[in-house]
Amino acid sequence: MKICPSCRAPCLDAHRHCAGCGADISAVPEQQGDPYLGATIAGRYLLEELLGAGEMGLVYRARHLGLDRDVAIKLVNPDAAADPGTATRFNQEARAASRLRHPNTIAVVDFGQTETGLLYLVTEMLRGRTLSQVLREEGALEPGRIADLLGQGLAALHAAHEAGIIHRDFKPANLFVQACDGGGEQVKVIDFGMARLRGERGETDPAITATGMVCGTPDYMSPEQIRGDDLDPRSDVYAAGVVLYELATGTRPFRGALLDVLRKHLSTPPEPPGLRRLDLPPALEMVCLRALGKLPEERFATAEEMRRALLATVRDEARRCAVCEEELADRARFCAACGASIETALPSEAGDEAGEGAHPTARRAIEHGEPLPFVGREAELAALDASARQGPVLVLGPPGSGRSRLCEEWSAGLDGRVVMMRPDPTGAQESWLPVRRALASLLGLAERPTVEELEAAAVQKTDLLGLREVFGLNPPASALEVELRRREAAAAAASTLRAAGAPPLAAPPVGAPTTLVCEDVDRYDRPSLELAAQLAAAPGALRLVVTATRRGEFAAMPTITLGPLSIDALRSLGVDEEEARAVGGLPLGIEQVLRAREEAALAARSLDEREPPLEVRLGLLAAAERRALEAMVVAGVEVEPALLGRALPGEDVPALVEALARRGFVRHAGLRLELPSPTLRDRIDQSIDRATR
Repeated sequence: MKICPSCRAPCLDAHRHCAGCGADISAVPEQQGDPYLGATIAGRYLLEELLGAGEMGLVYRARHLGLDRDVAIKLVNPDAAADPGTATRFNQEARAASRLRHPNTIAVVDFGQTETGLLYLVTEMLRGRTLSQVLREEGALEPGRIADLLGQGLAALHAAHEAGIIHRDFKPANLFVQACDGGGEQVKVIDFGMARLRGERGETDPAITATGMVCGTPDYMSPEQIRGDDLDPRSDVYAAGVVLYELATGTRPFRGALLDVLRKHLSTPPEPPGLRRLDLPPALEMVCLRALGKLPEERFATAEEMRRALLATVRDEARRCAVCEEELADRARFCAACGASIETALPSEAGDEAGEGAHPTARRAIEHGEPLPFVGREAELAALDASARQGPVLVLGPPGSGRSRLCEEWSAGLDGRVVMMRPDPTGAQESWLPVRRALASLLGLAERPTVEELEAAAVQKTDLLGLREVFGLNPPASALEVELRRREAAAAAASTLRAAGAPPLAAPPVGAPTTLVCEDVDRYDRPSLELAAQLAAAPGALRLVVTATRRGEFAAMPTITLGPLSIDALRSLGVDEEEARAVGGLPLGIEQVLRAREEAALAARSLDEREPPLEVRLGLLAAAERRALEAMVVAGVEVEPALLGRALPGEDVPALVEALARRGFVRHAGLRLELPSPTLRDRIDQSIDRATR
């Protein structure tokens, strides 16, 4: 393979002239290494990075030269492309995917064939992991997450079936999981290379794979697919049943040699997944076994029917009181056993249809860059208040689910002092930084006090050695002393924090306990994380709340789990179910949807429903505002204005900051500036090209 020096198009070695521009390439040497890196496809796609390789070809990250944005481009192996069947299946994938318009299907940008015969397919660039990678790294998933991820995949399948497309290779490797703009996870169904098109009356397109031809992955094939029979959407439902089984148990229903697996799919009932995972909800097991019926008529009739049944298993589990776990009546607003409120949303003020109107203060909040009204978390708020009075409690939820906001709303009404222990805002996980900041706040010290100031503020003088270690005031220690000093630091920090409820640290009214909120412990350095776990096991006088994305060291704690907002809450904010699903239904994502809608309206721009709302918002920023925001993001969740001034010489930094604050991208936190959440910072960080970063 040669690369034309004029138009950068890939050319065959035997060619003397470029088929694209006609330039003489007879003296151009053959490309060494990857023949495509640095090449330009179709005159507008510059191949910059190899993402993966398979039997059919290669997948690259490419730069669309006209739009100056990243795309993914799939190149079919030249030898394979020479086969008419391969070319047909390739065009089949492009045609099938381009017919779909759904948030959970990958968007096709372009496809075609170069002058040298190279087949290519261009899609949106996805960032994240396949579901098979998630399974390898994390094992079996929690029921709520299974319902969320597979539910999105089933929604995409249903849209494909409605368009007359049967996927025929639905499996974890073809389900791509990426982080949403505002937190949570979004699934994209990819690779329609094995898909089959059906006409309006159900007839098969004669241009693609014929009945009797077996295509797909054996572990996920329906019995009729193995036999080579004609297929309908229920074949994909069977594959979804296999995926559900694997997500729930970490294993597929049938294992062994290829022929043995195929035989079992044809005639052997699967072992109930509950025998492989004892804590699996029975309702979820029933959904799985029904989807795996050997006969199509035994399964769910549609992917949408399976999706609704799967989501109902999570709703059924949720119909228990978050405080005492008693079963709740169907439309109960209060628990009959303990009286706790179980409202999931404020009464809708938007009318019967979503989008007819927004919450009365939502628009004003957006206009002034303030947080959205606190709706849809009333049950969790009541549960947190009741649980925290009993002992330490864990608030669990994916990024963007509103864990910090819930704690802020709850702690605002507390008596006594509230101390926040937050992770390193730069993301560098500096040792002891969360603990150091919490202690400084509690003791009334600067983050870097002098030894004399620390000695004067210390509650117990026996803790001084450890406290000096936490604040970095000890002289350098030998390698032998490091572990001992770390233990001293942990003991001293725990002792000081546990004593927080007693004078002279307690704030009026006298006797009110001090509350310690350990936020985002997943982002802590190891010493700080171990200290948080130590306090959770023995909090002393502290009232303790921990927030996290996974249980980890806090598995034994009473837990409040945050998921997507309810339909009523979405309606009260003026967001419909389709918009919510595209961002995972989580509060931070909903905020991006609302702000994108408002900002686009102010700019007199129409919204593309397929464009992520955060990308819309970033695209509406002025160039200087975008540079200021990117500088903040690279610095971390917090930044000092002076640093921002040095990063942006010649710019009116205060004006830029105020413009970003009005849009809700930044807020003032004392003498620092901060982004509203680490999740938002992470999403923006992913959008910054490497050279800028």
